[in-house]
Amino acid sequence: DFLGEVVKVEVPRGDDDIFFQGRSATAAAYIACGTVAYTQEPRFSPVNEESTVQVGAGSWLAEPALWCEWIHVGSARAVNSCELFTIDAELFLRVLEDHRIVGSIVTEYAHCFHQRVREARPPMCSY
Repeated sequence: DFLGEVVKVEVPRGDDDIFFQGRSATAAAYIACGTVAYTQEPRFSPVNEESTVQVGAGSWLAEPALWCEWIHVGSARAVNSCELFTIDAELFLRVLEDHRIVGSIVTEYAHCFHQRVREARPPMCSY
Protein backbone atom coordinates (compact mmCIF):
# COMPACT_ATOMS: atom_id res chain seq x y z
CA ASP A 1 0.00 0.00 0.00
CA PHE A 2 1.61 3.23 -1.22
CA LEU A 3 0.26 5.54 1.48
CA GLY A 4 0.99 3.11 4.27
CA GLU A 5 4.62 3.07 3.22
CA VAL A 6 5.19 6.82 3.32
CA VAL A 7 2.69 8.41 5.73
CA LYS A 8 3.42 8.34 9.46
CA VAL A 9 1.29 9.71 12.28
CA GLU A 10 2.91 12.02 14.82
CA VAL A 11 1.18 13.40 17.91
CA PRO A 12 3.03 16.42 19.30
CA ARG A 13 1.69 17.89 22.53
CA GLY A 14 1.34 21.55 23.44
CA ASP A 15 4.69 23.41 23.24
CA ASP A 16 6.43 20.55 21.41
CA ASP A 17 8.67 21.84 18.62
CA ILE A 18 7.90 20.46 15.15
CA PHE A 19 10.69 22.12 13.17
CA PHE A 20 13.09 25.09 13.37
CA GLN A 21 13.80 27.92 10.95
CA GLY A 22 17.11 27.82 9.15
CA ARG A 23 17.27 24.02 9.08
CA SER A 24 16.83 21.69 6.12
CA ALA A 25 13.29 20.45 5.68
CA THR A 26 13.23 16.66 5.48
CA ALA A 27 9.47 16.07 5.67
CA ALA A 28 6.09 17.63 5.01
CA ALA A 29 3.25 17.45 7.50
CA TYR A 30 -0.52 17.64 7.14
CA ILE A 31 -2.35 18.88 10.25
CA ALA A 32 -5.24 16.47 10.80
CA CYS A 33 -6.29 18.07 14.10
CA GLY A 34 -4.96 20.59 16.56
CA THR A 35 -3.23 23.94 16.15
CA VAL A 36 0.36 24.85 15.34
CA ALA A 37 2.05 28.23 15.89
CA TYR A 38 4.19 29.14 12.88
CA THR A 39 6.72 31.90 13.60
CA GLN A 40 8.90 33.81 11.14
CA GLU A 41 11.78 36.16 11.98
CA PRO A 42 13.52 38.73 9.73
CA ARG A 43 16.84 36.86 9.59
CA PHE A 44 15.23 33.84 7.88
CA SER A 45 12.14 35.31 6.19
CA PRO A 46 11.13 38.37 4.19
CA VAL A 47 9.34 39.90 7.21
CA ASN A 48 10.17 43.16 8.98
CA GLU A 49 9.46 41.87 12.47
CA GLU A 50 8.75 38.55 14.14
CA SER A 51 5.28 37.30 13.30
CA THR A 52 3.33 34.26 14.45
CA VAL A 53 0.21 32.78 12.89
CA GLN A 54 -1.97 29.94 14.09
CA VAL A 55 -2.22 27.10 11.59
CA GLY A 56 -5.03 24.60 12.00
CA ALA A 57 -6.47 21.35 10.74
CA GLY A 58 -6.47 20.91 6.99
CA SER A 59 -3.21 22.82 6.45
CA TRP A 60 0.18 21.63 5.23
CA LEU A 61 3.51 22.45 6.84
CA ALA A 62 6.75 22.40 4.81
CA GLU A 63 5.19 20.92 1.67
CA PRO A 64 8.11 22.20 -0.46
CA ALA A 65 10.31 19.56 1.21
CA LEU A 66 8.61 16.97 -1.00
CA TRP A 67 9.37 18.76 -4.26
CA CYS A 68 12.72 20.52 -3.86
CA GLU A 69 15.56 21.17 -1.43
CA TRP A 70 14.08 23.45 1.19
CA ILE A 71 15.27 25.37 4.22
CA HIS A 72 12.60 26.22 6.79
CA VAL A 73 11.91 29.96 6.78
CA GLY A 74 9.94 29.71 10.01
CA SER A 75 9.58 27.55 13.11
CA ALA A 76 6.57 25.44 14.05
CA ARG A 77 5.44 24.55 17.56
CA ALA A 78 2.33 22.70 18.69
CA VAL A 79 -0.14 24.97 20.51
CA ASN A 80 -2.11 22.00 21.79
CA SER A 81 -2.14 18.27 21.20
CA CYS A 82 -2.06 17.72 17.45
CA GLU A 83 -2.24 14.88 15.00
CA LEU A 84 0.10 15.25 12.04
CA PHE A 85 0.40 13.01 9.00
CA THR A 86 4.06 13.31 8.01
CA ILE A 87 5.76 12.32 4.78
CA ASP A 88 9.53 11.85 4.82
CA ALA A 89 10.80 13.33 1.54
CA GLU A 90 13.56 10.78 0.87
CA LEU A 91 11.34 7.80 1.66
CA PHE A 92 8.60 9.30 -0.53
CA LEU A 93 10.96 9.45 -3.52
CA ARG A 94 12.23 5.89 -2.96
CA VAL A 95 8.71 4.48 -2.76
CA LEU A 96 7.68 6.34 -5.92
CA GLU A 97 10.31 4.37 -7.84
CA ASP A 98 8.20 1.24 -7.29
CA HIS A 99 4.93 2.92 -8.35
CA ARG A 100 5.44 4.08 -11.93
CA ILE A 101 1.98 5.48 -12.66
CA VAL A 102 1.79 7.46 -9.43
CA GLY A 103 5.46 8.38 -9.86
CA SER A 104 4.91 9.90 -13.30
CA ILE A 105 2.00 12.02 -12.07
CA VAL A 106 3.92 13.13 -8.99
CA THR A 107 7.00 13.94 -11.09
CA GLU A 108 4.97 16.26 -13.30
CA TYR A 109 3.50 17.99 -10.23
CA ALA A 110 7.00 18.31 -8.72
CA HIS A 111 8.32 19.99 -11.88
CA CYS A 112 5.43 22.48 -11.86
CA PHE A 113 5.83 23.15 -8.12
CA HIS A 114 9.57 23.66 -8.43
CA GLN A 115 9.10 26.07 -11.34
CA ARG A 116 6.65 28.15 -9.32
CA VAL A 117 9.07 28.26 -6.38
CA ARG A 118 11.84 29.48 -8.70
CA GLU A 119 9.59 32.21 -10.10
CA ALA A 120 8.18 33.32 -6.73
CA ARG A 121 9.10 36.63 -5.16
CA PRO A 122 8.47 37.80 -1.60
CA PRO A 123 5.30 39.86 -1.19
CA MET A 124 5.81 43.55 -1.79
CA CYS A 125 9.41 43.12 -2.97
CA SER A 126 10.98 45.77 -5.18
CA TYR A 127 12.32 43.39 -7.84
